Amino acid sequence: MLENFRFFGAPHVAFVTSPAVLGVYVILGYGAFITGFMLPAPEDRHILCWISFGYGDTADPANSFRTARAEVGEVME
Repeated sequence: MLENFRFFGAPHVAFVTSPAVLGVYVILGYGAFITGFMLPAPEDRHILCWISFGYGDTADPANSFRTARAEVGEVME
């Protein structure tokens, strides 16, 4: 669980935030932004940062930690 605070050793991390006053529905717009953010940059652009993600190291004990999940019916109608 402590590896969450180290971001599992990723060299860089991106935090995407939103003003609370905009409410939860703004998440849909941010999803579109994050999709565009992750697209490859054209040759006339410099990469300023990257979001680290990929397949977990299955041999690392941190990746065997599991949390409880709500049933689908509890969060959707």
